[in-house]
Amino acid sequence: MRTYIKAYRDRKAQIVLALTITIALLLGCFLLFHSKVATVSKQLDTYQNSDFSRIYVLNYQSGLDNEFIFVDTDVGIFKDDSMSTRLAVSTIMVSPDTTYNLSMFEDFSKLQENEVILSENVSKDYGIKKDDVVYAAFSYNSEILYYKVADIIDFNLDYCNPSIANNIGVVYLGFNIEYQQNINCKYMLFANQSIAEELSNKPQILNSIINKSDNESFLLRQGFASIIIVGLCSIASVVLSSIIFFSKSHAIIMRCYLKGMNKAGLFLIPLLEKSLFNLLPSCLVSGIYAILCFDCGHYLHAYCLIPVCVSIVFIFGSFVIDVRKTKRRDN
Repeated sequence: MRTYIKAYRDRKAQIVLALTITIALLLGCFLLFHSKVATVSKQLDTYQNSDFSRIYVLNYQSGLDNEFIFVDTDVGIFKDDSMSTRLAVSTIMVSPDTTYNLSMFEDFSKLQENEVILSENVSKDYGIKKDDVVYAAFSYNSEILYYKVADIIDFNLDYCNPSIANNIGVVYLGFNIEYQQNINCKYMLFANQSIAEELSNKPQILNSIINKSDNESFLLRQGFASIIIVGLCSIASVVLSSIIFFSKSHAIIMRCYLKGMNKAGLFLIPLLEKSLFNLLPSCLVSGIYAILCFDCGHYLHAYCLIPVCVSIVFIFGSFVIDVRKTKRRDN
């Protein structure tokens, strides 16, 4: 055993190289995909915390609870009255003829005619804060209206197109009666369960249905590439560490065993080495990243566990193989 420990003096470069490769691969992967993973994670958490299951896009007003006027691109939202900066958003307008009883919309009934609620990404992208003023130009006249930002919410994606690539947020406008009178409006009806039976009594009213579960699946698929790549990087760190350090350790352990080292050392020493020089760095990098991004959602935390799981599988698998090899020597 002393001979094996002394051999570490001549293997400092191999230890440093193995640790550097593991840390660099994982850290580089985390930093490279941070923006995408954080966005997916936040949106998934927001969907899971929301209490709707379906959105019905309607051709006409239904008069049911949690209904909005679907303005979409019929209005241009601008950061200033010169209209030099147009916000890339999907626009929804509150309706006075409905009751908002879903928890995610509990304050929307208080939204005044000249007030607006922005999604968080719109606020960050355009530097707009609560109590600031934004401007709106409707398609039916040339008048520019101003709206005070009443609140900022953390739901960032367009309900109709939840793609993290388009970075289109949502704006909720206070009710404008002139818009309703001048435009053939569409409506968005949020429901926590199927209301197909109620809508079936209103012919030609249904335009399309958006399922929350479909949007969540779409978001997950956008994060799969990041999961696969961090998994491959974790496997690559294990393979390279084995080539550089662990395979040579096995050769040294065998020489020590032939010189009288206890047989248990054939599988206990590799277990300790792999725990120190592979699992521990993976845990540290993943743990620090998860702590720094604590508010980014559960998906990101699960993403951080991938390198740790790969290391555990590698250590457990190699331990089982080493134990079996030791038993074969006894036979």
